Amino acid sequence: MVLFVDEIENLEWIAGRGGDGSVSWIRAKRLPKGGPGGGNGGDGGCICVRASPHLHSLHFFSDKPSLRAENGRKGGSNGCRGPSGGDLILEVPFGTLVWDQDSGERLGDVMSSACPIVICKGGRGGKGNLVFRSSSNQTPWSKTEGAPGEVRKIRLELRSIADVGCIGLPNAGKSTLFSALTGLPVRIGDYPFTTLIPNLGVLSTPFGPWTLADIPGLIEGAHLGKGLGIRFLRHISRVKALLFVLELKEELSEMKKDFELLLGQLKEYDSSLLQKEMFLVLNKVDCFEGDRGAVVSFFRSNVCFRCALVLSGRTGEGISELRRCLESFLFTPGCTSLQ
Repeated sequence: MVLFVDEIENLEWIAGRGGDGSVSWIRAKRLPKGGPGGGNGGDGGCICVRASPHLHSLHFFSDKPSLRAENGRKGGSNGCRGPSGGDLILEVPFGTLVWDQDSGERLGDVMSSACPIVICKGGRGGKGNLVFRSSSNQTPWSKTEGAPGEVRKIRLELRSIADVGCIGLPNAGKSTLFSALTGLPVRIGDYPFTTLIPNLGVLSTPFGPWTLADIPGLIEGAHLGKGLGIRFLRHISRVKALLFVLELKEELSEMKKDFELLLGQLKEYDSSLLQKEMFLVLNKVDCFEGDRGAVVSFFRSNVCFRCALVLSGRTGEGISELRRCLESFLFTPGCTSLQ
């Protein structure tokens, strides 16, 4: 099993140093005094990042605190430039943010596998003595050293990319619902925090694929780091829609309290999240004996949900209707899937 790592810091990335320029002289049978021929040094290699669809964690960097690109080579004779150092291209999951840890500057938001982002630029190669030849100095001995490459202390932060984020309290049945929607096996248990890491599932439709993220259960104080806390709230920052999962309870006041707790944690973390489209699932209807219509009417009249459904992730009741509702939203004009 691959360890899930969504943040890592204190990484030292060092771009390659430029090669030194050289001092040499052109010597040939017919050119006994051919003049300077020292070439420039090659540029140092850069450190770049690009996204890989095969990666879902930053665990690769856990045992690599320092990474270095190749140095440029020294300039050659006869005016030949030294070979440049090879770029070090690092693959990260889609949605990875790259930060300069010292300055706090965001260096990249990795969303493409085709166009690597340069994070640390390699140093320029030094100049050979050929460059210094002039009308007044036909035999220069001058040269310059290659410049050092950029050195940065890096922090990586993964923010999962999904179309819909599934959120709820621990034991609301999110994992069962996620499994019912995606067909993927996930860890399910009758205890809090069954989901310890965000799960991502891809659902295929005639219109195209879309992705669903199952976020670990939130508790009061999650935005302050309690429970699994703020660490996983970041994974819903990119979604187009929020799918709230509430457990059906006999007391409507308890369900209202659960929902207000979820809204409160999202608002404290980032109030802009509440501007996203919201869907509501009232789960575990197979264990509910109350008036389901009254519950649905209450939430529809008090909160602006695009869709509110009663279903059971365990038995599958209502799952097809939920898929139609979500896909109708995702594949309408103006809302393009992230895939």
